[in-house]
Amino acid sequence: MATKIGTMTGGWGMQMIGFNAIMDLFDDIEANWAGSSVWLAGTEVHYAVFLEFGTSKMPAYPFARPAVDRVMQTQADGIADSADSIEELVSDLAQAISDEMSSVIQEKDLIDTGKLLRSIHARPV
Repeated sequence: MATKIGTMTGGWGMQMIGFNAIMDLFDDIEANWAGSSVWLAGTEVHYAVFLEFGTSKMPAYPFARPAVDRVMQTQADGIADSADSIEELVSDLAQAISDEMSSVIQEKDLIDTGKLLRSIHARPV
């Protein structure tokens, strides 16, 4: 599961809940700063989508959406205040979200073989 920071579209071609407000924020920021930057924050492990949204036989164990919520509530203002460019803002937000995903995975004990936790990353696209 990967989330593009900047366009805020989930890796499966759907918009994730709560991302419209974040997109509006990025639109406002982009109007004030020149440049563009897109980063992915998340995992490409195939079963991440099943953990995040659940299945007909398994409840959801979300880790990406709570991570985005936590970063936006506790870190986003500080990251925005310290950023000198849109590129720095987006990369710092992506890294913070990636770090928070790892924390949520550990808190919810979603570590089976450790593959999901090791696969969490933030990278430019």
